[in-house]
Amino acid sequence: MIQYYFLMFEILRFQANKILRQKIVEDQFLDLVSVETEVRSVYKELYSIYKTTLKSKSSINEVNQVAQLRIIIKPKSCSGVGPLCTAQQICFHVLGLVHGIWTPVPQAVSYLLF
Repeated sequence: MIQYYFLMFEILRFQANKILRQKIVEDQFLDLVSVETEVRSVYKELYSIYKTTLKSKSSINEVNQVAQLRIIIKPKSCSGVGPLCTAQQICFHVLGLVHGIWTPVPQAVSYLLF
């Protein structure tokens, strides 16, 4: 059962990366304001999930933040004219792309770091 869980998770993680990378490549705004965009996926190990369930006295289905997508954006430099837009604008735009693909989970929190 556990091996099946992680195998399915790996498949979903690969598909999520592929879908998001394609969306980023197709996005004209990101093409205009960024030099490079990198997508990384991170997920909790089984033991960490187990510890979380023990600590919160909840089921495995109630554990949040089992997976994370990290999107690193290197903005284009604009010598003499300043940036085309702020880091906040770029981050919220990318968050909008993510929410356009996957519906946000009400209890979950999306973190943006500038």
